[in-house]
Amino acid sequence: MEKVFLAPRSGEQSSGNFRETLVCQTLQKHLKNLGKQRNYHKKNLARLAGVANNTIVKIKGGKSQNSTLDTLKKIAKTLETSIDNLIS
Repeated sequence: MEKVFLAPRSGEQSSGNFRETLVCQTLQKHLKNLGKQRNYHKKNLARLAGVANNTIVKIKGGKSQNSTLDTLKKIAKTLETSIDNLIS
């Protein structure tokens, strides 16, 4: 399964990659806003997207270090948007 790295992995030092941090923050912001627009709470979004509740909690909390492409596809589909819109 292809991984989409949004921030340095635990124990790794950041290479100072501003873009990775920006993508992570953007995903967090868009997930919160789109979820709010559709009145999806974390558990509802997780259930509808078919992903673990902990995954949504980590992304919304800015603690997700990476997500699979499959996970992002499921979330985007549930929120009726594209992956590009979630991360840009």
